Amino acid sequence: MRLPVVFLIALLLPAGVLAEPVRLTTDSDGQLIGPLSEYLEDPGGSLSLNDVQIENVVFRPTAMQRPGFGYTPSAYWFRFDVQNDRRTSTVALIELVSLIDSIRVFVLKENRVVQEFEAGRWLPMEKRAWPHRNFLFPIRLESQEQVTVYMRFQSQGSLLLPLTLWSQEAFARKDHVEQFVFGIYFGIIFVMAAYNLFLFWSVRDLSYLYYVLYIAGFGLIFAGVWGFGHELLWNWNMWWANYSLPFFIAFSCFWMLLFTMRFLNTRQIMGYVDYGFRALAVVAGLTMLFVLFSGMYGAGVRAALYLALATTALVLASSIIALVRGYRPARYFLLAFVALLVATVVVVFRNLALLPYNWFTNYSTLAGSAAEVVLLSLALGDRINTLRRERDLLQQQALEQERRLADSFARFVPREFLNLLGKQDITQIELGDQIQRSMTVLFSDIRSFTTLSESMSPAENFNFLNAYLKRMGPCIRSNGGFIDKYIGDAIMALFPGPADDALRAAIAMEASLAEYNQHRQNSNYAPVEIGIGIHTGTLMLGTIGTELRMQGTVISDAVNLGSRLEGLTQPYGARILVSEETYGRLSPELQSGMRYLGRVTVKGKRKAVDIYECFISRAEPARRLRQSTLAQFETAVAHLLAGRVETARQGFEAVLALDPEDRAARHYLERILSPPIDTGRTSPDLL
Repeated sequence: MRLPVVFLIALLLPAGVLAEPVRLTTDSDGQLIGPLSEYLEDPGGSLSLNDVQIENVVFRPTAMQRPGFGYTPSAYWFRFDVQNDRRTSTVALIELVSLIDSIRVFVLKENRVVQEFEAGRWLPMEKRAWPHRNFLFPIRLESQEQVTVYMRFQSQGSLLLPLTLWSQEAFARKDHVEQFVFGIYFGIIFVMAAYNLFLFWSVRDLSYLYYVLYIAGFGLIFAGVWGFGHELLWNWNMWWANYSLPFFIAFSCFWMLLFTMRFLNTRQIMGYVDYGFRALAVVAGLTMLFVLFSGMYGAGVRAALYLALATTALVLASSIIALVRGYRPARYFLLAFVALLVATVVVVFRNLALLPYNWFTNYSTLAGSAAEVVLLSLALGDRINTLRRERDLLQQQALEQERRLADSFARFVPREFLNLLGKQDITQIELGDQIQRSMTVLFSDIRSFTTLSESMSPAENFNFLNAYLKRMGPCIRSNGGFIDKYIGDAIMALFPGPADDALRAAIAMEASLAEYNQHRQNSNYAPVEIGIGIHTGTLMLGTIGTELRMQGTVISDAVNLGSRLEGLTQPYGARILVSEETYGRLSPELQSGMRYLGRVTVKGKRKAVDIYECFISRAEPARRLRQSTLAQFETAVAHLLAGRVETARQGFEAVLALDPEDRAARHYLERILSPPIDTGRTSPDLL
């Protein structure tokens, strides 16, 4: 019998050879760890970290996207490397979306444990390494650093291990979307329960009450499955947080059986089938008691899952019988349980490791149960279909209107602004919300805009500004920044991330402007010139105004300095000016394309500021000339700062001899040749 090739390769791999590392890059989203990991089964659950590191212990390639081992008493060790391909140190997040009893994580560098975590379903939320409904483990990584991670798992429940490596930024984006999806799902559950509870109080029909109890239990099942039980509902009692899941599975089955018996009138139209319902309802009650008093979590979960399969099969069969016998409401009932049956079979087979753990098997229960809840509500509310359709239409219009409003508000208030304040949407903003944060501020302004605008009508001014700003905005957003406000023709942008982001955005703006000027030249319009100032510092971001009229703003001396630097670009003939604080945070690659301009005292500040010119955005040969004269120019500036005026003059003359277009050198030379000069003070026009 021929063995599969993959299995042969797994046998031939030596124990100490790890797979390719899981790489964290600047633009990557979640990276599945499974295919790049190796595992070791520990049947007795007694192996320690030292035991699994010895040479004769053989780890096998996982070869699964999202590993799953079903219900097993064994412990499993996983081993993989994590490589930080970023240029800066960072914290990567290992996420596990599964409820596991015991998790141990060891991060090794050069065979030395540098980080260690312990987690599991029995530990309170506050003891987790990262407070979240899923298990998250923050791994500290230096630039280009590679570490080895060992993870040990053991659980009475199904051992599902969908491990993913995230950057903090990518995880935040993913988590934001998931929160939205879960909000919709639990919103459906809540609305259906509240609506049918209202109908129960109105018509006093027990079918509505049974249905409400059933879907309430269903919602609590998924709150437990997706970690919301541990995070929000039962964090005060870990025993109940864990045992509530199998309990509510049996609880939902019990009320579903009673609801079906009453809705389909099984006692009158199905004869002996009714006895099956009664017997299974007794089993559901006994299962709830077993879960509460046995102390056997794994057995309780399996019993509850088999009960769910039996309940779904019986209800599906009875709805088919009722439909065949002409019972009209059963048509909705049948559709509902077809959806539920598919979802239930998928999740049970996944937990038994008969199906892989992937996006479909993970989220099928949400889609299937949501469809089942809606269809059952249709069956139960068949007498008020008209009201239901009107309500659904209004609800759809409200959701669409809410979406439109959210999109509209996003055009006026950047989502990044809300995120920095810790708000999910604009409705949570209150007067006085604020946060202190170190960020890089970018100011850009069109030179001689007043003269330019005087030649245009008001409509042409608006068209021109919108055409210009439309080109600048993407340069900022694509480099990790967001536009805080437009001030006429000026742009103020904020960059919460590395200072490199702001400078790369400025360079991209200059490149986009060059394309725009080419277009204007083809249309016989005058070219546009801009200046850009960049400064990094601590600022206050928040809301000001009154309860009836407020706006988001940024208040800081760092903002003022960024604006002043932009104003200095014209006298120095620079396109991009950067403060010393920003220059010191730039990567060596970007620093190599800059030169020191000197020290200035800007308006509103007593202390002089060192400034740097970025010439990367200049076209050839100007960029090459600036690079070739960089050392001479900076030496001349140093002489001038030291009071050696004559030596400085000779240096600037030498620079201009090679690069006559160097306006900064010409500016300094003109000031030197225009006495009197006071070398004992710092002047914005000189130094």
